[in-house]
Parts: sequence; C-alpha cells; structure tokens
Amino acid sequence: MPEQAPPMEIVTVIAELPRDVAEQVKTAQSQDPDLLRRILTFGFSQKVIYDTLIANSWGR
Repeated sequence: MPEQAPPMEIVTVIAELPRDVAEQVKTAQSQDPDLLRRILTFGFSQKVIYDTLIANSWGR
C-alpha cells in the first residue's frame, strides 16, 4: 500500500521587501493576481524536491 502524504498546512509568509521590489510585486500582482501564487508554488515545490533528494541521499 502506498504511503499517504501528510496533511497540508496553510502558511502565511510575511516578508519585508525593498521599496522598489515591493512596487514591482504590487504592479505584477495587479496585472496578474495569480502570478505570485504560481511563483511561490513553483519555488516551494522545488525546495521540497531538493530537500527530499538530499534527505534520501544521506541514507545511502
């Protein structure tokens, strides 16, 4: 039987950005409200994959 994934948690990320970056994010978000979600989903997915690969390589 395949192992079930742990339940997902909703996470709120609060960060302080330099003013010029914050302005760019605000502009991008107003033009494409889904953009930040897609960027963050991609980034977190890549981190999870990387962390999993590293954790699995230690057991070898």
